[in-house]
Amino acid sequence: MRVSSITCVLLFLTCNSAGATQYVHEDAKTATKASHCVAPDAAEKYAFDRVKIDTGEACHAKGYGWHVEKIKTEGKLSCTPCEGGKTQCQIEDISLECKRLKPGSTGMGIFQFLNSD
Repeated sequence: MRVSSITCVLLFLTCNSAGATQYVHEDAKTATKASHCVAPDAAEKYAFDRVKIDTGEACHAKGYGWHVEKIKTEGKLSCTPCEGGKTQCQIEDISLECKRLKPGSTGMGIFQFLNSD
């Protein structure tokens, strides 16, 4: 069965709304990995640079398909002195919201119709 391009567009516009995408949300708390013992400025920069990486890893640890929706609270900088005037820093108590697709929420829409014989 051949379907014209105009018919495909019309079917896509009417069928696409039936399969609205839905998400599952969960909250999580995490902290960044601590820096090595380095100069105080470098340790602070390292901690702030790790936020995006470590929050993503916290959501991915929940399972396949989880990712960061938003960071709710930035957390607080925590530094520990080391020998020789060096410092080790990390960001603690980062609160974030993770999300993933709700299973079964994405319909096939027009593609299901076109592939049926």
